[in-house]
Amino acid sequence: MELTPFFFGLYKFVKYGLYPLTWVVLLLSAAAVLALFPFSPRRLRWVRQLVMSSLLLLVTLSSQLVATPADRLAGGLVPRPTADAVRSL
Repeated sequence: MELTPFFFGLYKFVKYGLYPLTWVVLLLSAAAVLALFPFSPRRLRWVRQLVMSSLLLLVTLSSQLVATPADRLAGGLVPRPTADAVRSL
């Protein structure tokens, strides 16, 4: 059974909405926007820098451009079967 384009898009939207990283990025982005308001006193400058650097770090480390080479360097968390192992089954 194949999904229509509408239901496939809805499925993808709900699927990405359930990822915990999506919620972390959304909440951290909201905190970053709130920290950038001009009414903050001078001591909250550190909070702004912390929020912005943590958002940048989280997005960078969770991006596919960084995750794929890191996974290749680590050898993957789960060993993948080779072609010889599949043939022997």
